[in-house]
Formats: sequence, C-alpha cells, structure tokens
Amino acid sequence: YPADPAKHDFTKLQSPEVSSDGKGHVSEMCEACGYTSGTAEPHHYGTDGGCDTCGFLPVFEDGAGNLYAYNGSDSIMKLNEAIEKGATYFKLVNFATGDNADTTTVNACFSLETDKSVTLDMNGYTLENGGAPVITVEAGTLNITGAAVISQTAKSKELVAPAIKVTGGNVIFKDTVTATGSAADSSAAPAIEVTGGTGTFEQDVTATAVENEGLDTAIAPAIEVTGGKVIFNGKVTATGGL
Repeated sequence: YPADPAKHDFTKLQSPEVSSDGKGHVSEMCEACGYTSGTAEPHHYGTDGGCDTCGFLPVFEDGAGNLYAYNGSDSIMKLNEAIEKGATYFKLVNFATGDNADTTTVNACFSLETDKSVTLDMNGYTLENGGAPVITVEAGTLNITGAAVISQTAKSKELVAPAIKVTGGNVIFKDTVTATGSAADSSAAPAIEVTGGTGTFEQDVTATAVENEGLDTAIAPAIEVTGGKVIFNGKVTATGGL
C-alpha cells in the first residue's frame, strides 16, 4: 500500500509533517494510513536540535540515513518495528546549531525489545534521559560501540530508574562505559541493573550511584545484579558499591 502512491488519499496539511523517513517535512498526508507525500523540504535545525519548521527533533539515525525522534514508548515501538524490518545499525545524532546550542548531549532512551542483533553507535555523544532507563535490553543482542557516557537524570521519585537495565537478551559494550544512576525524594536506582540476560563490558567501567537530596536519604548500589550474568573484562570503579 505505501509503495503505490496512486492508492493513497492525500490531503493538504495545515502545517508541515515529518516525512516517513524523517529526513525532511512534507505538505501532504494520506488520511487512511498516514503516508506522507509531496516534495520533502530539508529540516532547519535550531539550538535545541529540533526543526524550527515542523518541530521534529532527531536523536537516532539508522544505516539507511532514516532519522528517528524520541518521545517515549511510541518512538521505542517505531525503533523496534524498524529492527523487525531489517535495520541493524543506529547511531546517536545531534543537529543543534547556533549560539549556546548543546552539541554534545542526546536526550533519549533506546530499548531493544525484539530478538535481533543490533548495533548502537554512541558517535561521540553523551546519552541521557530523566524519564526511563536510558538503555534497556529485554531480548536479542545490543552491541554498543564508542565510549558510552550514559546518565539517568530523574528529578522526581516516580521517574527514578537505572541508566542501564538488562532484563533479558544480551548487551555488549565494546568500549569504556561511564554510567550514572538517579535518585530523587526517597527513591534511588543503580547506574547498572541486571535482572536477567547477560551484560558484557569489554573495557573499563565507571558506575556511580546518586544520593538524593532531602530529609530521607536514599541511595542504591552503583551496580545491582539480582539475576542473569555480568562479565567485566576491564577495570570496574563503582561509587556506591555493588
């Protein structure tokens, strides 16, 4: 259906929509399935890395150059749908430009929920988020390349979560890892949490637990393993203990 434009019922949009591949924005969309059409115009990125015209803020790019935003569970579902269709490589991207632009950090989460082998390239960026585990592996094998600096930055106890969480499958960090957990109010979470599956760290690991601010002290271990297996092939520095 999407491959045959003649079958779509295109409607002019009041404001530009992101193209199906994320590479630009278009002015027409099929009312039946959401397929976009028309000549794609390039994004115009601002200081936050988002497009000033359509609002799209890309954080991942796959091996075909398709771009993906992060906005919670819907975007995680879209990533895993792309993986099911054959995408095997993603890299972090940040297109922020202009004075005072943060060009070093990507605010997003990546979760592998399908039984496939995938590579995530850190691409020189820090990955952080304050609403969920930043890296989650539930199935398959996630290979993470490049120095991995990963932080969970929750500001309320409802959002506290580990920076790296493995519940099944395998995660393999090929290079150094610097992971920071989160704490808020009376809640705390480790930097690395493994409850199932296998976590393999080929190089040095620095894991830091965060102590909350307030009357009630809460701090989790830097690395917490309650199931599965963890393999460290380099030096481990755990501020907050195991």
